[in-house]
Amino acid sequence: MKQYNSLEEINRDLNILQLKRQIAVEEIKKVKGQTLSAIQPVDWIQTYLYKKLIHYGWQLLFSKKNKAS
Repeated sequence: MKQYNSLEEINRDLNILQLKRQIAVEEIKKVKGQTLSAIQPVDWIQTYLYKKLIHYGWQLLFSKKNKAS
């Protein structure tokens, strides 16, 4: 346990802890926003469609390659 010799030391450490707390709160807000945007159904639909388009593109590419051979 830290021993304090003056009220200034206590106030300085309290200010430091308050700033650390504020930083932690802002980081939690950021993570919350990222999480909310990541679980939006629109994102899921876009990801699903993107994967399907890529798959379809590969199928077209390979089917044309096989037909040309």
